[in-house]
Amino acid sequence: MVQHRLKLHIAKDISQDPGIVAAKTIGIRERLLRMLLGKQRKVTLVVPGDAVRQIDITETDDDLVALAEAVGVSTGGDRK
Repeated sequence: MVQHRLKLHIAKDISQDPGIVAAKTIGIRERLLRMLLGKQRKVTLVVPGDAVRQIDITETDDDLVALAEAVGVSTGGDRK
């Protein structure tokens, strides 16, 4: 059996091609959600296949400053 390792990066747009795993954003009825979590929220379910043994979830920074800090450049263009 082939095993897969998934690494998910959280972004605002989700690709329409599911590939090995599918993710779908669904709304939960307001009353049930209010009972569980308080105010209304949306939930994303990730259902991996049987061959997936690990899922890594990371949040991506959309900010250019975060990119500059990652490569070691300060506001003046000098390396830190």
